[in-house]
Amino acid sequence: MSANHWYEFLTSSWVLAALALLLERWLPWPEQWHPLAIFRLFANYLQYKVNKPGYAANQQQVAGWLALITLLVLSLTPTAIVIYAAEFSQIIGALVLLACLRQSNYLKTLDKVHRLATKRQKGAARAWLARIDYRDTHELSLHGLAKSTLELRALSILHHRMVPISAFLIGGPILCLGLRLVTELSQLWPTEQRRYRHFGLATRAAYAMTVCWVTAVVALLASALCVVKPCRKRLSLQATQGWLWTTGWWLDSLSRLHNVSLGGPIKTQGVRIARQRFPGRPAEQVWQAAAAAIMRWQWLPTIIVTTGIVLSYIYRP
Repeated sequence: MSANHWYEFLTSSWVLAALALLLERWLPWPEQWHPLAIFRLFANYLQYKVNKPGYAANQQQVAGWLALITLLVLSLTPTAIVIYAAEFSQIIGALVLLACLRQSNYLKTLDKVHRLATKRQKGAARAWLARIDYRDTHELSLHGLAKSTLELRALSILHHRMVPISAFLIGGPILCLGLRLVTELSQLWPTEQRRYRHFGLATRAAYAMTVCWVTAVVALLASALCVVKPCRKRLSLQATQGWLWTTGWWLDSLSRLHNVSLGGPIKTQGVRIARQRFPGRPAEQVWQAAAAAIMRWQWLPTIIVTTGIVLSYIYRP
């Protein structure tokens, strides 16, 4: 290949995605200075300004849509200007992907919860889990702690890996950032909490329209693997406020594939929210093994990117 062809290959989306995956794993980046942490602070500030408890339900919904649109415009517009006005736009786009892949601090928190819980320090484990989970954690038993962390790991694979990588490869860094911000807002403004019951409907709708297709593809793959090995039968999924249908499908598929109990009702702000139970071995008894099995799904985006690099090299001009 000529020097120009090598440059095009090395700056292709496949190669840049692989580089971002490597850097996210090994590059230290203080959480307080991460762009997504700054975005969360601004989103919370905006929410407190526009989401007044005295508003009627339709006013809160309108405020939610306006807040969502405002945050996306203020975040995506300057990012797009910087990327497409820069001389090395591909490199800056890869930095955007790197920011969207941020996961290491999240997993460290889940590991900390596991270590504290296994030492029977349940109070400390609940406090650590409360940092990343909007549900009531102060009453969780060991079983509840185990199931919650396993579910959060499963969602992290989607939010911090599959969604950014898929969006980057399909639509570039702006789509990648947009979907990543939607997943952040879905965690910040969950409709399960009283304050966001109407205000968060806009974000829930945006999540359903954009992120759910990635969840459905991964859940379909997990369901296909259940055909290869002996698993329990797939449950008929029930409508619930606690998750969207595709999220329930993903958790049910993991429960079947790894034979671990997931799902079940949750509490948020003292209110019990019904969610479907997915039967399997008690989560606390297979906590470490189930966590390791779920985290092996982290290799899926790496395999996809590596395959893309190989094919793009073989079929290069």
